[in-house]
Amino acid sequence: MNAEHPQARATALRDRAILELLYAGGLRVSEVTTLSTGDLALDLGRVQVRGKGDKERIVPLGHAALELWRLFAAGKAASGPHQIGAKNSCGEAG
Repeated sequence: MNAEHPQARATALRDRAILELLYAGGLRVSEVTTLSTGDLALDLGRVQVRGKGDKERIVPLGHAALELWRLFAAGKAASGPHQIGAKNSCGEAG
């Protein structure tokens, strides 16, 4: 897929936002893969995470993560809620 393609840009933006959650938020990969858009509270600057033992915690989001997620959410608003790390029918993250 061409890097200029809107889907490629959206995927790259999502990937950058996920990396920001992993690094700056200290989330585990397993925690990120189970997040849904409903877990993100961008207006409050935080994300609700379910971790080991099904324990829940609230993680504040830094400025960079908030901006990336706002941009991503603006592009995905029409598609409805979805799982952030979900795979499509081809096995690709989408």
